[in-house]
Amino acid sequence: MNTHLKTVDIQQLILALFLALLLIPSLAFPTHLLAQTVFPSPIDDSEPESSSVAAPAVANPSAPVSLTRLQQQFWTAIKQDDDWALSNAIYAGASPTSRLANGNTALHQAVVIPSPHTAAMLLKQPGVDINARNNAGETPLMLAVLRGQIKMVQSLVSAQAAVNHPGWTALHYAASATYEQAPEMIALLLDNFAYIDAESPNATTPLMMAARYGSSPNVAVLLESGADSKLKNQQGLNALDFATAGAMPDSIAMLSEVLLKIETLPAGTW
Repeated sequence: MNTHLKTVDIQQLILALFLALLLIPSLAFPTHLLAQTVFPSPIDDSEPESSSVAAPAVANPSAPVSLTRLQQQFWTAIKQDDDWALSNAIYAGASPTSRLANGNTALHQAVVIPSPHTAAMLLKQPGVDINARNNAGETPLMLAVLRGQIKMVQSLVSAQAAVNHPGWTALHYAASATYEQAPEMIALLLDNFAYIDAESPNATTPLMMAARYGSSPNVAVLLESGADSKLKNQQGLNALDFATAGAMPDSIAMLSEVLLKIETLPAGTW
């Protein structure tokens, strides 16, 4: 009997303590927090909807990652010249042939930034068109020339980038450049069989561009390499006319001297 009473007393004590806990607000679990708390299921393979933190490179390509997020990682890797992150993004499904709104491919962007490591990796990817044109009709080689990136140009040419094609060419861009190494860039392209008298859509040649927009050293290297100073574009203008329009005294002097020599050559001689 005593044992039975003790058992009853203990049960009553436990019940009393339980009721006391419920009546003390500070010890009760806050129901408003319970409503805001999401407990993950044992298997949760859903994608995070958004994040303010930049996603890292894909360490496990087999893990599910949204295409948009992959492409963001892809373009970020190019911007940061991170070939490891770029490789992971491509392996996980990012397309190396994607384009931006301006028509630039990933290779265009790698040239523009510049990102030599990611450019080298992109050149090894199947489907990457080394001669792709953006919305302005420019190839990666043309952009590399425009920015005076001699090493990048060498890499692209070694990878069989087209030096010659109809319309504006890389040589036109090099000829009109004003950076210090422009003559070296012109020589590099000529050494790789750039057509020296290539015609733009209106028949403007690299020599004409050098005479009007470039520098006298550009004109000199083109003349020494055999550029034809007599050629005229569709407006009937030759390189001397271009130099005159641009008020380029040194180029005017060089071109005038060359044209004078041509005019005074005996008939039948070169």
